[in-house]
Amino acid sequence: MVQALAARFEQRVVSLSAGAGFGKTVLLSKAVAENLLAPRGVDLWLSCAEGDRDWGPLATGVLHGLGVEDPDGFGSAEAAVRVIAAEVRRRSPTEIALVFDDVHLVGSATTGAELLRLLVSELPANGHLVLCGREAPPLPLARLQAQGLASNLGQVDLAFTAEETAAFAELRDVAPGLLQQTGGWPAVAELTASMGQAGAIRFLWEELLERLPVAQRQLLAGLVAVGGGDADVAGAVCGDPGALAVLGTLPLMSQTADGWWVPHALWVAALANELSVTAVGEARRRAAHVLAGRGDFPAAMRLLLLAEAWSDVRTLIRDSSVQLAPPGGEGAQRGWYAGLPDEVRRTPEGVLLRAMSVRVSDPASSARLYEEAAAGFRDGGAVEAEVTCLTGLVQLYFWRGEATAGAHAAERLAEPAVGGSVRAIAIMQALAGLLAADLTTGLAGLELISVTDLGVLAPALEWLKAIYLLALGRPEQAEPHARRAYSQWPREACAAVIEVLRCTGRVTEAYLEAEKLLAGRLGPPTTRQYAVPIALLAFTGRQDEARAHLPAARASVAGAGPMHWTEAALALAEAAVAVADGDESTAGHLLQSGLTAVSLPLATLRRMHEGFAPLCYVLLPQMRQGWDAERMEGTARRIRDMAVALVTLRESGSLQAHVHLPALDPAVVRGLLPRPWLVELAVGLHALGRADGARILEELGPQVRPTVRTLGMGKPAVLAEAARRLLPGIPLLPGRTLEIRVLGPLEILHDGVPVSADVLRRERVRQFVSFLVAEPVTTRDAVAAALWPDFDDATARNNLKVTLSYVQRLLEPDRDDNDPPYYLRATGPRLRLWVEGLRVDAWQFENLLDTAVVQERNGLPSSALDCYQQALALYRGDFLVESPAIEWLDVEQRRLRARFVAAGVRAGELLLAGGAHDQAHRLAVRAIHADPWSEAAHRLTIAAYLAAKDPGSARQALRRCYAMLRELGVRPQPETLMLARRLAQ
Repeated sequence: MVQALAARFEQRVVSLSAGAGFGKTVLLSKAVAENLLAPRGVDLWLSCAEGDRDWGPLATGVLHGLGVEDPDGFGSAEAAVRVIAAEVRRRSPTEIALVFDDVHLVGSATTGAELLRLLVSELPANGHLVLCGREAPPLPLARLQAQGLASNLGQVDLAFTAEETAAFAELRDVAPGLLQQTGGWPAVAELTASMGQAGAIRFLWEELLERLPVAQRQLLAGLVAVGGGDADVAGAVCGDPGALAVLGTLPLMSQTADGWWVPHALWVAALANELSVTAVGEARRRAAHVLAGRGDFPAAMRLLLLAEAWSDVRTLIRDSSVQLAPPGGEGAQRGWYAGLPDEVRRTPEGVLLRAMSVRVSDPASSARLYEEAAAGFRDGGAVEAEVTCLTGLVQLYFWRGEATAGAHAAERLAEPAVGGSVRAIAIMQALAGLLAADLTTGLAGLELISVTDLGVLAPALEWLKAIYLLALGRPEQAEPHARRAYSQWPREACAAVIEVLRCTGRVTEAYLEAEKLLAGRLGPPTTRQYAVPIALLAFTGRQDEARAHLPAARASVAGAGPMHWTEAALALAEAAVAVADGDESTAGHLLQSGLTAVSLPLATLRRMHEGFAPLCYVLLPQMRQGWDAERMEGTARRIRDMAVALVTLRESGSLQAHVHLPALDPAVVRGLLPRPWLVELAVGLHALGRADGARILEELGPQVRPTVRTLGMGKPAVLAEAARRLLPGIPLLPGRTLEIRVLGPLEILHDGVPVSADVLRRERVRQFVSFLVAEPVTTRDAVAAALWPDFDDATARNNLKVTLSYVQRLLEPDRDDNDPPYYLRATGPRLRLWVEGLRVDAWQFENLLDTAVVQERNGLPSSALDCYQQALALYRGDFLVESPAIEWLDVEQRRLRARFVAAGVRAGELLLAGGAHDQAHRLAVRAIHADPWSEAAHRLTIAAYLAAKDPGSARQALRRCYAMLRELGVRPQPETLMLARRLAQ
């Protein structure tokens, strides 16, 4: 927030608007204090009062702030603004910010407001306005905002976050739950903590509600009754969509990106008696019609049940039941049914709702109820409703794997009584595709359907197309369908998006989507929705995370109801984790058990998850003939061919199947097979001399080393030999962290503990390490020439060999002699210090200083000071002081020393502005010790003594500074002369 307010010196107007008790003045004070530490300009503060509704007192207050003690009278607001503008311009190039606090007291239709409007247009370029009040300022700012010259901070920005509310509760020694209903409003949080909710409600009435016109208060009460709304809902509730604008001035009214206003729970109690019961019911009914028109059936049903509008409820049941995944889930539908009176339950709509509410827990009863509802609708001539019941039947039979019954129900959709419905025909085609065993035929059926014919079913169609295209090995074609489905059907379609990303090599993106699904941010996952991200994690080497989610996946089976693929989905997840753990026997048993329980055709397995093909092919020999006969293309065929190559190598010791594999892109295939299998495949490719094998291993990283070592000790011989050749080139991840300190005397630390080994006392060892930090990529000859310049080549190379072994032992003391090094890698003549996972103080030093520069640029000098101090603490002396002579080292040492001195001086200046003159003096002394010729460091010493009220020491420091400048033959800088003048005074 302070950083945002720092923009006041670059923008014409910055407004800060929020209700009473949101800490606006505190924020302004903090921003002004930050500017005093590192001035960008001058803040002139004016606290507004009721008298400032007139332009005269307001203009006089501004001019007093500008230092005009006795301003003459003005004939008009325009004349006053001209004088103010002249005073601001006179101070150019200094930036002047006129800060008006409590500007809402000026009003909107007043001469004081007119003065502010004139200031916006007439101030010179170095003049700026900060307007802080309870309401957005009544100024024409749209054009300035479009140009990036005006910005607004609102109550959403100022409210406590959940973490801040919890911290506040702890400070006030109250239970965190007590403040959960305060909406992050600081004043209400304080009142609730001290007086309870009654005090908070009194605050709302006294500060806000009593000041609203009755019509606006009733609009607010209507929106509270319906749980919030946008312009359409507001128009339905009160007949005036424009009245919604008043909500922007009220606290505890949050607005979503799509314009939906959500009233806080505190308003419910505060407005409990504003509307009659009849008025509340009518508001809910009208709002429900708007929501139902958008397809938000759960919200509409909630309002209609509260309003007891039973005719509308029956209509909504018919409209909402056309979705493949009825809204709200089975639990919500049971709640709807429980809220119906008996006379509504006996209607066809009531029977239909009951059918939907038990189709998971009691599918047999659900099928009977769908039939009963369909008959009732047919008797009443409700064709579309009968179509809905038959569609529900087909879906129910599909879930249970009863293809014959499902096909029979689908055929009934074509009967003359209902076959004239365009939507019925489209649904029949979609469901025929669902039941098709042949993927190509199923996709062709789906392609015949017009999305516009399906209405709310359109996301389900997009999802089905994505699933079919994935199963056919076309993830690139599947992606747009998956994305469109995801935008409206996020929980159901997220798994398809994950599969698209996995099959196209974008594993990092897939992890982000998997996290949403597994964390339940899209709703409680089903078993299949658990299986997809778990398989992703297990396939890509994150089996510990995958295993942690298995209990939740197993628990989800109980609520899966008639889903006939549930056991198979769980088997996929568990088998993937077992393979990642190296337990293929258990994985095979799990997979066999899961598939036996559901007896799914291969095409259905491919629709569920592409991972079934490699797992089944490798682990279940009896299924290989079926997989070989499957017509596959694209990614699906590539996955099967890799599984075939793996099995062929294992069973016959032959690399023949590897020969026929096309070149594999490491970035793409890294998630297509479980990692141990992909490593095994890559080693086989390497045995053939193919470069893609080594590239795959490099892509997977050092984590593959245990698998390669195991392969080197097994069979077949051709694989073991290739693995043994590869093993020396795959480093082992160190068991301890390594830190090298080179700013000052060399230090090496493992897990934060300095190394005191005798080998570190060897001069050449210390020089070798320093050389590597200076040049992480080098050659043996370059190191030998630098460390032993006076020796012949043979002696220098021999010394290098011995010293290299010492350095390896120093960097990785726990490494087995037979394992390749991780940090210092020697490949032929080349030496490379591996920087991943390595901490070097010089690198941290520069990163911190770079961050401090950015923080200052963003107007956050206090944060910059923290970075400066952290960086200065790392600097123990010159960079690589023990390094042998390197051509560029002197320049680099001078550069880092200059950065240290500049950082020390700047940090000292910030400390001095905050009153910490002792700390500023210590930094000045350090800076002068590093660079005795730094005038800025000398100047900081003088200023620190002045701040400490020690003019004698300040004069001595000034004499030393002058002597240094005479020796250099340069004149003092203006800032130094300013200090000299202060001393003279």
